Amino acid sequence: MSIPVAIADLPATIAKYDLSFLVSVSAAGQPRFLAQRPRVDEGADGPMLVVDKAGAGTQKAADGQIVALLYPNADATKHSLIVDGTAELRGTELWITPTAAILHIPR
Repeated sequence: MSIPVAIADLPATIAKYDLSFLVSVSAAGQPRFLAQRPRVDEGADGPMLVVDKAGAGTQKAADGQIVALLYPNADATKHSLIVDGTAELRGTELWITPTAAILHIPR
């Protein structure tokens, strides 16, 4: 079961979670899952998710790509958060512009 989350509501929703996994695909088509704790920053058009000091693996995997962030819930009876977005490398920071978000729980 999925519940849409408005982009404007992401800061409050993300505050309920700790760790996320940045999901991207390498140039060779291999999936990449990297544990991250992005901060929320206010962009000109709404909230942005920022990975501070993105390592080389994160930079290669995500710059200029469509990515997803999965914020899992340790309790399987509660919703996990999935955020889709586009990533842009700015220095050593990876800035993610959210395009859609849902709360998801297995049926």
